[in-house]
Amino acid sequence: MIEQYVQALIQEIKFTPTADQGLETVYFGGGTPSLLTAEQVNRVMTALEKRFGIKAAAEVTMECNPGTVSLETLRGYRQAGVNRISLGVQAFQEELLARCGRSHGVQEVYEAVEAIKRTDFQNFSVDLIFGLPHQTMEHWHASMQAALDLEPQHISAYDLILEEGTPFERDYQPGTTPLPSEDQSVAMYCEMLQFFPSRGYTLYEISNFAQPGYASQHNQVYWKNESYYGLGLGATGYVRQQRVTRPRKLVDYFNFVAQDTFPEKAPTSIEDQLAETLMLGLRLVQGISLEQLEKTFGGDSVVRVLSQCKGFIQRGWMEITGEQRLCLTVPTGFLFSNEVLVELL
Repeated sequence: MIEQYVQALIQEIKFTPTADQGLETVYFGGGTPSLLTAEQVNRVMTALEKRFGIKAAAEVTMECNPGTVSLETLRGYRQAGVNRISLGVQAFQEELLARCGRSHGVQEVYEAVEAIKRTDFQNFSVDLIFGLPHQTMEHWHASMQAALDLEPQHISAYDLILEEGTPFERDYQPGTTPLPSEDQSVAMYCEMLQFFPSRGYTLYEISNFAQPGYASQHNQVYWKNESYYGLGLGATGYVRQQRVTRPRKLVDYFNFVAQDTFPEKAPTSIEDQLAETLMLGLRLVQGISLEQLEKTFGGDSVVRVLSQCKGFIQRGWMEITGEQRLCLTVPTGFLFSNEVLVELL
């Protein structure tokens, strides 16, 4: 089935309209792309090169789960053009990994990192999750320190999200089962805002830290609401102001590819573009340039946005910097970001 999927993905690449400029980033993500063989990754990269072109300095990321990669596999990915690894660690406690339904253990995390370093990847990221069932502040401190000891160039740390309809969501409900309280999750978040920056990692987005020069180039495309191709099962692309999502079920995706035709959609409205720019850009510590906002959407839109933000600025959740950038404050604004965005949107 994996090979059938790879063939469908390559076929989709062939009929996707191009924007006539080489790719600056490529990101293999969603699910467990590290189940692909190096040969399959190479074929996908070759198809991308033929269709779109890939710039020489492009950042090419592969999401990997510990236990799914070996030294041989990573060497193959490296030869195929992958130059950045994002490792889904999540936690450093066996019992927490088991409760998450993760297929790897702590030892496999260390084995994966050793293989990454032996393959001479100069850029790898570690993913952590806080707010897990039975997770304590002691667990969180230990996981943050263990992640730091791996010496990654980038660290992502996300609050647990209970996706509706999943077994995890049915088994765990805040307040009735062993999930940390909201106050405990907030404390974990605030703790990491102190911990990683004091050790050389700069917070540049709500959940992301990087050593100088290693902020994720690919993810910043999303947060700046710039154009990107979305290819494969369930992926969403955003090119020429058209946001197109592929089917989320495999049989529907195969049928979509079999049509051999790219679906045309009406461009997103100016109002939607403004809303998306705010929703995404305010995730960044640097926020949004008011000058750029005015150039793109006009002075009236800026006046309207600032009027809506006035109350948040007074409460200390938002600020306008000396560089005339609108941003959420750290940490208070980030903690109330959902409330701010609901009001703005």
